[in-house]
Amino acid sequence: MEESTGTQARNVVKGAELPVVIAGGGPAGAATAIALSGMGYKSVIVDPGTPVAVKAGESLPPNILHLLQQLDIQHLLQDAAHQINLGNTVVWGSDEVLDRVFLAEPWGNGWHLNRLVFEQQLKSEAERRGAVWMDGGIVTGVEGKQGAMRVSVRSDSGRADQKLDACFVVDASGRHSSVLRSLGVSRHRLDDITAVCAFVTAPGHRLQSTTFVEAVQDGWWYAAPLGGDRVVLNLMTDIGLRPKTGEGKSDMLLRRLKQTMYLHERLGNFAGMGFEEVFAKPAGTSCADRISGDGWLAVGDAACTYDPLSSYGITSAIGGGIYAAYAISDALSGNSHALDAYNHVQQQTFNNCVAMLAHQYRQESRFSEKVFWQRRYL
Repeated sequence: MEESTGTQARNVVKGAELPVVIAGGGPAGAATAIALSGMGYKSVIVDPGTPVAVKAGESLPPNILHLLQQLDIQHLLQDAAHQINLGNTVVWGSDEVLDRVFLAEPWGNGWHLNRLVFEQQLKSEAERRGAVWMDGGIVTGVEGKQGAMRVSVRSDSGRADQKLDACFVVDASGRHSSVLRSLGVSRHRLDDITAVCAFVTAPGHRLQSTTFVEAVQDGWWYAAPLGGDRVVLNLMTDIGLRPKTGEGKSDMLLRRLKQTMYLHERLGNFAGMGFEEVFAKPAGTSCADRISGDGWLAVGDAACTYDPLSSYGITSAIGGGIYAAYAISDALSGNSHALDAYNHVQQQTFNNCVAMLAHQYRQESRFSEKVFWQRRYL
């Protein structure tokens, strides 16, 4: 009989070398584990493992290939579930439709990512390289203990907390940031932008392997093909600007979709034949007040989150995971400046992204009297 995941984790912990415990098995956590494996470190990934039927997907810029190559996982994008992204079609700052093709980019085309498939690929790759995956667990506490870290893990089965010893702890638990919460670290939010997402079947749509972005009065739309006739739609708006009183998310999306100048027509005059899925999720920009300390650090969304306009979500997760692994290795090797350097790079990246977002939002002046855009200008 094969060992259970929990037994495997206990065996690793009891070994001569303590593992790095990673809270969260999304792209940031998996990338950190994969990078650490190349440096000779074992990882235990504590992941809630909550079943999710659908995720909105991502449009990856061409330069993601450079990061994937560093982890030797560039082949993951060859899966048929992921679609080539030839470029961006943008209606922003004027009524003109502008196309930016990736043909001239050094790294070639981008990708429309199937998030569920991609995250399963990353999990399989991390496990193949030696990471132990603990599904159904949440990190509830972290404390130093005789030169090591003691991690409390609560099972979703309701059993008593399990204790894991670690040489280092990584918070890769996303916006929930379970490790940071247990340490009393708060977050600074810059905005409350929310993505209202939907999947539709739109025969005859004219997105043609591109990402379509259109600014509107109360936010902006993102649309991308998923293969065949399926399309993912996202309306980015502020949480207080979503539905009218008594109006559901589906009705609100359809009403606002009909008000777009171009997107409605690009979907083949989609007339509300039915959204397959509709859900809302936070998508605002934020940063933890602290992203590292003695024996721990945060990576990906647990450290900083980015407005989707930046196209920096997955890029930040993968790149942050790689850099986090270097910082952990250096810190464990006695480099007292490793975590300070990690902090500095993450803060500079966050500041640069916020400045870029401010510049990009200022390019749209057609709706300057509307609340959403006034907030962005500030």
